[in-house]
Amino acid sequence: MYVVFLFMLRIKPINDPYGGKILMCLGLLFFYYRMIFIYLPISSTLGPLLYRVKEMVSVDFVNFMKLVVLILIANGIAMQAILYPDFPLSVELIRKSFHKAFISFFMTPVGELKGTEPFCKTWEQKPTEGTMCRVSDYVDGRCSSGIAFWPYIIVFQYLLLLKLILLTILFALFSNTGSKFSAESNTLWKFQRYHLVTKFSVSLRLPPPLNVFSLVGILYEFGICIYKWIDTLLQKKIKKEDDMVSNEGYFSSWECNYWKQLAQDYYDKEEYKKKEEEFTQKESDLIGKLLDDVNLKEDMIYRAKSQIAQLEADIGYTHAHLETLKYRKKKDEEQRASLSLHSLSRESPYPRTKIQRFPVPDKYVPWEVMWLHYEPNTYTMSKSDFMSFLQQYVDEDILMMKQRGVNKDEIPVYLWNMESTDSNGVYRNRKSWIIDSRAQLLTYRLDLDDLPRNPMGRTGLRGKGALPRWGPNHNVFAVITRWQRRTSKSSEHSLFGTSDLLEFVETFYMSKKDISLPGGFAWSENHYQVIQSVFRMTDESTWITADDMIQFFKQHATATTGSDLSEKDFKSVKIYCGYMDDQLNTDQAWKEVELWHIHYNTYTSIFRAFKSNVKWRVLSEDVFIRLPYGQTTLLQDAIRTLEAKNEFE
Repeated sequence: MYVVFLFMLRIKPINDPYGGKILMCLGLLFFYYRMIFIYLPISSTLGPLLYRVKEMVSVDFVNFMKLVVLILIANGIAMQAILYPDFPLSVELIRKSFHKAFISFFMTPVGELKGTEPFCKTWEQKPTEGTMCRVSDYVDGRCSSGIAFWPYIIVFQYLLLLKLILLTILFALFSNTGSKFSAESNTLWKFQRYHLVTKFSVSLRLPPPLNVFSLVGILYEFGICIYKWIDTLLQKKIKKEDDMVSNEGYFSSWECNYWKQLAQDYYDKEEYKKKEEEFTQKESDLIGKLLDDVNLKEDMIYRAKSQIAQLEADIGYTHAHLETLKYRKKKDEEQRASLSLHSLSRESPYPRTKIQRFPVPDKYVPWEVMWLHYEPNTYTMSKSDFMSFLQQYVDEDILMMKQRGVNKDEIPVYLWNMESTDSNGVYRNRKSWIIDSRAQLLTYRLDLDDLPRNPMGRTGLRGKGALPRWGPNHNVFAVITRWQRRTSKSSEHSLFGTSDLLEFVETFYMSKKDISLPGGFAWSENHYQVIQSVFRMTDESTWITADDMIQFFKQHATATTGSDLSEKDFKSVKIYCGYMDDQLNTDQAWKEVELWHIHYNTYTSIFRAFKSNVKWRVLSEDVFIRLPYGQTTLLQDAIRTLEAKNEFE
């Protein structure tokens, strides 16, 4: 098409040669741009880059112009109207408006804001007659009124929007496209390169109109190939005739016997080598079988040693249990009850691990009893393994830092037996909730590593295990119960022998197989907030005291008679506050719990405040299997309060 236009300009005289020059320039640009898209894809570096640039221009830049075009038109007209209010209506007005808007992509045209030219004259008195309303102070409408407040505002808001926001969006679009196609651009480039090479292989050497010469060259090469083929056939025919005429090349009898014997010797030699290789292979197979037998024996010896080690460990545990039975016989019922509180904390293995605790008989549970052979394992779960919202409340692994030789100044110093708030605003209550014999809060002691020591005695494991903090880890739980009244008689009875079934509130998380009571680790100063988190609140208030929690549960109870709730309709009682026997406890970290029991003896609408992972559940035998062992004890304590108050009648 370019050649056609050029030929027309050549044969047809034109008055203005500028059109021909424009056509030549367009042809030049087309030629070089075409060269870019033909030869650059061959490069392994520039090929994928060219593909990404193509996507940026064809997709991102087009979308960007769709976004910008209305802003350009609006601001171009607005800037022209505010800078030149009396400019005559003409084609020049339209050109100046859009020129000013588009040129702002590449430069900052603020010269018109500096003032008017020296030749601009102002009106001595604006004319009030005529068909045109004069707005500017200058006689000539082409003079700028840039030294004013509103021209600055209009121009600056456009430059701010264009330079700082829209161009930044364009760069972000380009960056997003580059990162999105960076992985697949190499594969697409290889496909395009294959397509390009295939296209070159089937195309002629010369472009039109010179492709005629390429066709002549192809015909010439084809003629040469035909000539060579005919010449080869003639040469083969002549050679065959010469071989038939000549009788030379046959062996004599003695030469034939010689070569036959030589071939037999070579065959025998090869057979001997083959037998040697087969013998070597058999020896190798035999040695391999012997090695397999040796490895099998070693594996059996290793398993026997492992079984012996396990047997020794079982003997140790058996000895510990025998010592416990022997020790319990010497104690009265009260002492045995106090020791049984610490039984879950000594169970092995540690939850969600294969770590075995050091066997601790009841006799050696108290720290006052000297035990020189007490060498427990150490385990502290990594901070990254805790839930994300809880990680900021997790203490550092001080034992690991000391083992690695960390500088003493870099090891955090925690304030034991008191409340504190660190520089990050994290509240930590390290006071114990256990009441000692003097009816005061217990002051726990520190061990040789300056870490808290479990006041209930040894557990068989050092470190803080899977607990967030060293020392006391405060937990708050609420056992919420109600009766499921049944009007019809049924053969099915509850665990308590009553026709009505007792229900309690449970929560579940990742798997519905793992259930829990409402509550958990009290990470904040308002430790009732952990129970509040499982309910939907109608306001943004926070439970600061126990009265706030009780009032929330109380407002969801309906009085049986009258407008006021009676003590029989709704009961709330704080059952226990102190040490919690749990499988997660260690020698240097333990759980303490504040347990509440909320019981509805009437209709309650508390289920309307349940979140998706909270529901009522009938109390059955499998509940005590699915609940964590420590919480099972808490649920049993709450049920005992119902029994004590004759709620089963």
